[in-house]
Amino acid sequence: MFVRMAHWECRPECWDKAVEMFENRALPVLEKQPGILRAQLTGESDSGKRIAITYWESEEAHSVFAASPALAEITDIFLDMYVDGVRPEGFFYPVIREQAFA
Repeated sequence: MFVRMAHWECRPECWDKAVEMFENRALPVLEKQPGILRAQLTGESDSGKRIAITYWESEEAHSVFAASPALAEITDIFLDMYVDGVRPEGFFYPVIREQAFA
């Protein structure tokens, strides 16, 4: 399993719009990507800090996504919400150990 985390600042007044765009526009693009397992949007409504987390079957599946137009499409969905136009910074990690709890 492989994880991508993207950190950015969104204008605080865009909180509701960002959640709506994630659900209605970003998730449909993501669900078409081979190897995607899960996607999450986290953040603080008052500060505007956001983290999008995606889980992939493999590093290769993530690499295919990262090289595709889909990543730019998702990034551009939120373009008018980024503080000072600063786009997300991505971090990528293999999952070393995982444990699910009921």
